[in-house]
Amino acid sequence: MEKIEIEIRKFLIELAKNNRTTNYTDINEKFDLKLNFSDEYSGDRAKIGRILENILRYENRKKRPFLTIVVINRIKDKYYNEYLPSDKFYKIIKGFRKHKEDLLQKNRLEIFNKYSENLYKFWSNPINYEKYKDFK
Repeated sequence: MEKIEIEIRKFLIELAKNNRTTNYTDINEKFDLKLNFSDEYSGDRAKIGRILENILRYENRKKRPFLTIVVINRIKDKYYNEYLPSDKFYKIIKGFRKHKEDLLQKNRLEIFNKYSENLYKFWSNPINYEKYKDFK
């Protein structure tokens, strides 16, 4: 992983440890990424997406919960009227074979609630936090 991905991962772990969420704009500002999300043709949405995808895939390879689930949209989902992760998040986890069934049987809000609860439990456990917080 690149240095910025490691830094963002550390930030997301702190959020997960404290049962909190963030959004793309907050990450952009906190890490001074200078991405322009208002211009859909700038490619900047794809850049943040690749960073988060790399973190998500890394955590999945390590058999840990979906860390990037704490990154949610700033606009409520039209169908669920809730703040949820991006479509891309759901597409990526659908590719992880062990989660396909969940995606077929449950709606996005249920998936978000289930996996974010697992994530919060994992990272709020002091043993897990100390053992896995550092990038290795």
